[in-house]
Amino acid sequence: MNFEEFLDQYQKVPVVEYQNHVPENPLVSVCVQTYQHAPYIRECLDSILMQKTDFPFEILLGEDASTDGTREICIEYAEKFPDKIRLFLHRRENNIEILGTPTGRFNFLYNLFSAKSNYIAICEGDDYWIDPLKLQKQIDVLEKNVEYGLVHTNCHYLHDKKKIVIKNNNTAKLNNKNNLSESELFYGLITSNYKIITATVVFKKELLDSIFPAALKFGMLDTPLWLYFSKKTKFYFLDTPSSMYRVLENSASRSKNLARYYRFRLSMVEMRLYFIRKYNYIVSPELKNKYNSTYLNYIMFDRKFKPYYPLFNPTKLDTFREFCSRKLLLNWIVILL
Repeated sequence: MNFEEFLDQYQKVPVVEYQNHVPENPLVSVCVQTYQHAPYIRECLDSILMQKTDFPFEILLGEDASTDGTREICIEYAEKFPDKIRLFLHRRENNIEILGTPTGRFNFLYNLFSAKSNYIAICEGDDYWIDPLKLQKQIDVLEKNVEYGLVHTNCHYLHDKKKIVIKNNNTAKLNNKNNLSESELFYGLITSNYKIITATVVFKKELLDSIFPAALKFGMLDTPLWLYFSKKTKFYFLDTPSSMYRVLENSASRSKNLARYYRFRLSMVEMRLYFIRKYNYIVSPELKNKYNSTYLNYIMFDRKFKPYYPLFNPTKLDTFREFCSRKLLLNWIVILL
């Protein structure tokens, strides 16, 4: 699916692009997706605007019709920096529902495919950059090493509620190996032994040649992108912190609603199984067990759920738990088990 087909299918109301004077040929497009980020969006945008580069870059700012003042802040910045910011004013009618919940997926994909550049960086509206040379360092690597199509870095984690910072928190054991084979990189992403924090990434736009099915199927988009890219190019890791990833208390991956929490966790496993089967890899016993466990936890909340995949080699206990949840019988036993 190309961008035009995507718009034909999912755009219900035209997106309004705020007037700007951004250069026609930026080298990098920084994609910022924001919704209900009034306490954070200034810090995010300031951290991008502070970048010191010897090349032009644009900021694609997708605002998803917030009600907390985020939109007004974005308009303020677009008016103040018309030579840097392309502001897209979205409407909730265009939101794509995934896992039964409206998402910002339309906003994200619209930004990606609106980029005029050779390279794309991403910074969600509640994250921010801490290195004014972030873009320059990453573009230097990509321009000098054509075999690499994606560069990412280390980062700090900011736990928003407690205001605790964990420094250099991307310590996956395979990250420092910049000559991984295609299969090593792919399996590293599948097993989380190779980790990418989205706010640290710069990649070649040419890798994003179409909107692939997984982009509209699962609860997250970043990991499917990296898995998709891993079949096309090598990745490079700079072990220096460039970004602050903000850990929010009630985000999609940390929802206090148990049904939503388990559905998101299940989607993460489903996505890995999808890519393993797409590229004809073997499903590990660890992933099979993780799928079974997450699936059985989720169906306690949705007994009519139709899974993408059946249980792997279910034990008698697995079968019993599924039966109890489906029939709404003995749920107290299921929970105890």
